[in-house]
Amino acid sequence: MTITITAFERSPDRGPDCGQGLARDMRMRVRWALKEVGQPYAVRLLSFAAMKLPAHPGLLPADPDAGARAISWMFAAPSTVEPPIVECEIATYLEGDKPWHAQRLPLIDQRIRARLNELAARLGPADWLDGDFSAGDL
Repeated sequence: MTITITAFERSPDRGPDCGQGLARDMRMRVRWALKEVGQPYAVRLLSFAAMKLPAHPGLLPADPDAGARAISWMFAAPSTVEPPIVECEIATYLEGDKPWHAQRLPLIDQRIRARLNELAARLGPADWLDGDFSAGDL
């Protein structure tokens, strides 16, 4: 897979470095780093006019309310479901030799199951969390 760097066709101030996304900005440092390690990359030039066009379909719903809910779901897993799973991994790998380890694992398992049950209840018979597949389902 080739990395793609997105850059403006011209800089906003139309200064001397305005052409072909070569302005002195972070993308130049990224290009430099990629060249140093021999990593191929592509450049996608973007015009200011193209930025003003309506967004193409993606992983966020076009409806602003549905998009906001999808973004909320994107934060739900890392902040609610993931922590007890990570806690289980830590307990398994780092605390397996502790005398209280066997008593702790069922408590962690209970928290994981509680979170997954809440998620399953929200999902119900639907395939996706909020209508069609979106970034929130990831």
